Amino acid sequence: MPEIKIKHVVSCSTEDTTHKADNLLSSDTYRKWKAARPGEKQTSVILQLEKEEQVHSIDIGNEGSAFIEVLVGNSSAVRDQDYEVLSQTKPVKIFLFLTILTSN
Repeated sequence: MPEIKIKHVVSCSTEDTTHKADNLLSSDTYRKWKAARPGEKQTSVILQLEKEEQVHSIDIGNEGSAFIEVLVGNSSAVRDQDYEVLSQTKPVKIFLFLTILTSN
């Protein structure tokens, strides 16, 4: 299955000086994004996709987070309430944004 192309990072709540959110745009296998400080309560990144996609699987690395939540929405989403939790039980169309929220 081909990888979904990410157009750009829309926003990022925090990032390490080495492991920036822009690393998630890289096509190679080393694509780490980390918070500026270990143990932060909540971090998030909003990614804009190249085009509408159907997601079959997501590969997320975890370095100490107690909870990971993946939310989806479309380009008109402006508030947190405009996103929905991505369900593993049914395919979900992604319109433009993929949001990854982590809570340490």
